[in-house]
Amino acid sequence: MKQLAHAAQQNNAIKMSSVIKVVRSQGIQEAEELLEQGENEMAEQVQQQQMQAIEAQGKNDEKARQWEREKMEIEQGNELEKIAAKGAIDLQKQAMLSLGFNEEKDLDNDGVPDVLEVYKAGVDADLKGRKQDLDEKKFEEDKKQNKEKNSIEKQKIKQANSKKKEAK
Repeated sequence: MKQLAHAAQQNNAIKMSSVIKVVRSQGIQEAEELLEQGENEMAEQVQQQQMQAIEAQGKNDEKARQWEREKMEIEQGNELEKIAAKGAIDLQKQAMLSLGFNEEKDLDNDGVPDVLEVYKAGVDADLKGRKQDLDEKKFEEDKKQNKEKNSIEKQKIKQANSKKKEAK
């Protein structure tokens, strides 16, 4: 029984403490019970580690799905803003063209020629579009960094799991 206990410990089927208990046992039946108990404890520990690994992987997968959902929402919002900005620019261009032929240059009597007001609004829309492009580039860079972080975390989990298996 002592030899079997030692062989089981070398094959990571039981812990060293269980081997010591078997060596100190008084009879074959007691040694057998201690071996079975050690095997059951080791199996439970392995199962718990597997469950923890599965749970950690599930959390990482959920984070990735959440990131993709947020990315899609942001991209859709950016696309709608681009369309709106383009429409505003087109309207400004048309307004400038139509005001260029108008003899009365300040229809709203605010002291600023309407053509300049329209031009200013067009420039503001252009600046908003540029800012949006910069925001998109920043988002893409953040996305890259998050992917790198996730891959590093996955590698750490794999290494930790392999170290646990080696320790057994």
